[in-house]
Amino acid sequence: MELALGQPLLVSLTATPATGYQWRLAAPFDQTVVRFTSSRHEASTTSGLGAPGAMQLEVTPVGRGAATVALEYVRPWERGVAPARAVRIPVVVR
Repeated sequence: MELALGQPLLVSLTATPATGYQWRLAAPFDQTVVRFTSSRHEASTTSGLGAPGAMQLEVTPVGRGAATVALEYVRPWERGVAPARAVRIPVVVR
C-alpha cells in the first residue's frame, strides 16, 4: 500500500468478539513511519447472537519510509495455538 504523508488508511477486518477472538499486533512496526490513530468495533447489521461485525483500524503515515503492519486474530488466553487468521499490510510512505 503506497500512501502520502498524512493520508490515513482504514482497514476493516471481520471480527466476532463473542467467540473470544480479537485482532492484535503480531509484531512491532516502525512507528516513525505509521501509527495507529483509531480502532473500533462495528457491530453486525444483521440480527442474531454472535453475528460477525468488523474491527475498523485506522493507520496514519507520520514519516517517509516503509513499515509492515502485521495483525493476527487470536484468543489471547490460548498459548501455542496458531492464529485463526493473519494479515500483513506493507505500507510505503512517499
